Amino acid sequence: MFYRILGFTLVVVFLTGCHQNPDQIDFKGDVAPIIRTHCTSCHNPKGSAPFTLFDYDDVASRSKTILSVLRSGYMPPWYADSSFRHFKNERYLSKKEIKTIEQWVQEGKKKGGFDFERWSGYSYASSMESVTYPLGEPFSIPGDNKEYFVKFIVPFENSEPLNVRAVEFIPGARKFVHHANYGIYPVPEETDFDDYDFEPIYSDLYDEKIKQYEKLLGDMRFYLGWIPGSGPVEFDPGYGFTLPQKGVILFTLHYAPTPKEETDQSSVRFYYDKSEIEKPLYSISIGSGGIGRIVPKLEIAPNRIDTFSLRETIPFDLRIHYLWPHMHLIGQAFESSIIDRKDTIPLVRIPKWSFEWQEGYKLTEPLNVQKGSQITVTASYDNTAANPNNPFSPPQTIYSTGLMETKKEMMTLVLLYSRK
Repeated sequence: MFYRILGFTLVVVFLTGCHQNPDQIDFKGDVAPIIRTHCTSCHNPKGSAPFTLFDYDDVASRSKTILSVLRSGYMPPWYADSSFRHFKNERYLSKKEIKTIEQWVQEGKKKGGFDFERWSGYSYASSMESVTYPLGEPFSIPGDNKEYFVKFIVPFENSEPLNVRAVEFIPGARKFVHHANYGIYPVPEETDFDDYDFEPIYSDLYDEKIKQYEKLLGDMRFYLGWIPGSGPVEFDPGYGFTLPQKGVILFTLHYAPTPKEETDQSSVRFYYDKSEIEKPLYSISIGSGGIGRIVPKLEIAPNRIDTFSLRETIPFDLRIHYLWPHMHLIGQAFESSIIDRKDTIPLVRIPKWSFEWQEGYKLTEPLNVQKGSQITVTASYDNTAANPNNPFSPPQTIYSTGLMETKKEMMTLVLLYSRK
């Protein structure tokens, strides 16, 4: 009888303990999936973030900091307005997810018996072949606590054109490569690369140095960008692009300040296979350096906040897959839409532009656009002394001319599309 009573008592105690607070948040079931989805891609032992958010101890010890940057919207970096359009690569946390972390902290940061698996780094789980092109010789980032914008022109030649299914930018100095953009340009077969020195070009010498490469930078075949945390860009089944047999890659890298000299040898990797590309992908640049007329002319007078726009007719049926908005330092806001015969279709809205975090936005599904539809772009710029990003003090007229280095401005939307 004693053992029956004892057994019954233990069962009651156990069940009572299990259901004492069924709504209590723990790291295992509630917080870890949020951190893994939105934070660990940068905050890992091989990432570019200044500390890791990898296991329970990492997250629990920095919980106040995490809540502060989440509540303010400072992290994770995602500037597109999700009420305007959702994207496949969104990184923002919902109010519910932030509330979950808040509740976990308030309830004492219960662990729940779970830690992340050991970090194994990024890998592209594919049997496809790949080819990798580094920037060239290792590049020395000056140790003078200044940020640098540097262009690299990298020649390449393969035995044949390659059918590319995915692309991966691989940062070398992860903690100092702030972001990167790169375009692919085919060149004539008779081009002699020995005629060029292919030295790195700093932004203050860009206008002078780039002229010798003008014959190589004619028809841009493809364009992509990278920011910390980005992984491989994988195209949907059946889609891809052809890497020309011979060409150059124009990289633009933004290096963060460092107090001591660092070395970088970033690279780009193209994954390819032998199967035919059923739906080729193309890129087109709209606005500065591309098609379309900006109204009024993109000249921002000092001590003004001005808005500019363009409207361009789509000449054929297409499907849009990716978007890359681009402005420079005094950009304030950016918005683009498609106007067809029946409706206005939102593409992207960035209400608070960040030069430091420029993003490629992948649509959740390819967007069908009919021939004759119009694409609109509207952008505003703050050329006042109150703008901390203004490159001039006092403010000066800022133009969009020549090669449009960083201190000038751009209003550009690059589309990655396929033909219907």
